Amino acid sequence: MKILIGKVVKPQGIKGEVKISSAIDDPEQFKSVTHFYFGEKRMEVKSIRVSSGFVFAQIDGISDRDKAETLRNWEVYADREEIFVPSGSYLIADLVGCQIYLDDGMAVGELTEILQYGAADVFVVHGKKDVQFPFLKDLVQKVDVDAKTIVLKKTRFNEVVLYED
Repeated sequence: MKILIGKVVKPQGIKGEVKISSAIDDPEQFKSVTHFYFGEKRMEVKSIRVSSGFVFAQIDGISDRDKAETLRNWEVYADREEIFVPSGSYLIADLVGCQIYLDDGMAVGELTEILQYGAADVFVVHGKKDVQFPFLKDLVQKVDVDAKTIVLKKTRFNEVVLYED
């Protein structure tokens, strides 16, 4: 499975390096990636460095600024299994589709979207009633991406949930 990890902002220098804006929380995670995908084209990563929150990559076959310019504004994808995710962190692709339950067993619905506003990600859940709520540490009791389930603390959920009309 390929996941979106960034977008090429511009060429960097004259030797074909590109500057990438990261779509994942920790740009250091790029260092475990050996290949990027631009559309269906798979390209080998020769080197990665991270500076000021951006990723700078040298890609096999991109040896000068003109070739790097052809990648400007392209979305960068990687194989999911190449992205190292630390314990307690999750990729959006792993969470979307999870079934949401409260700690009393009540089903809330299916997580269909995660909105990123800065302070906290907002989960959009479709069920009997469509709801939104922030992804807060004191709200989440358990996340099991393998079983595709998330369990929330009911009392805290009732404090932060927003019901859609």
